[in-house]
Amino acid sequence: MSDGNGGLPAGWASATIEELCTLNPKHDRDLANETEVSFVPMAAVSDVHGTIADPQVRHYAEVRKGFTHFADGDVIFAKTTPCMEKGKAASVRGMTNGLACGTTEFYVFARTVPSIRTTYIALCGRSRIGSWLARKCKAVWVKRVCPKNSF
Repeated sequence: MSDGNGGLPAGWASATIEELCTLNPKHDRDLANETEVSFVPMAAVSDVHGTIADPQVRHYAEVRKGFTHFADGDVIFAKTTPCMEKGKAASVRGMTNGLACGTTEFYVFARTVPSIRTTYIALCGRSRIGSWLARKCKAVWVKRVCPKNSF
């Protein structure tokens, strides 16, 4: 993080998202297959409230491969065009055993700086990041395909 103030209020610092978060982390390799975790389809993420409603409960073995991994304290953000443009993003809270898997159509931001509030990251995702990604990414049918260095 930069301590060069660059016009920010005293005591503030600027930082890139890479300095604050890990993008798309995976669950621990040693997590037992029989562990119950939440499963979050895109429809469970509110584009109005930035919350997750009614996640399903599944055994980790069912969702270990082929899905996006996230946990309480992370922020999920939609990748696909219509959902991205609607601002589908949520702070992850209250997942079964604190763990979840969901559609591959999510970006996951796992914060590495505990003092950064996930609600702030989600709010940015629902406004500024969404607009920026929508402009930066190439449209391919319904999906947005973003360069790996977008973040």
